[in-house]
Amino acid sequence: MKELRKSIRVDAQLFISYDILDENGKVVQAGMALSEDLSKSGVKIKDRGQIPLDRSIQIHLAVGDEVIDLNGKVRRVQKVSGNNYHIGVEFQELDEKILKRLIRFYPDIVKSKN
Repeated sequence: MKELRKSIRVDAQLFISYDILDENGKVVQAGMALSEDLSKSGVKIKDRGQIPLDRSIQIHLAVGDEVIDLNGKVRRVQKVSGNNYHIGVEFQELDEKILKRLIRFYPDIVKSKN
């Protein structure tokens, strides 16, 4: 499979809480998980359940002693084993302020893939 990502991914095992939203922006499910990796364009989550593709999701990352809130879309769901899944989330509207907060902890996320 050809790599389509433009952003560098870094190992990042972070605690995450998330809210899955319906088409009207209403929370329909909430959960907790761990991240596998992080980039400036998204995060891979390891969870014990599936999340529907293209679903809007609010992610709350525990980074250091901060919580960083991000909005995203579920772009990939891959069964790993049993009830374990890798969920690929693409960030939506990542502003400079949030990006700077992420860079403080993960400076490599802004490196180019060359």
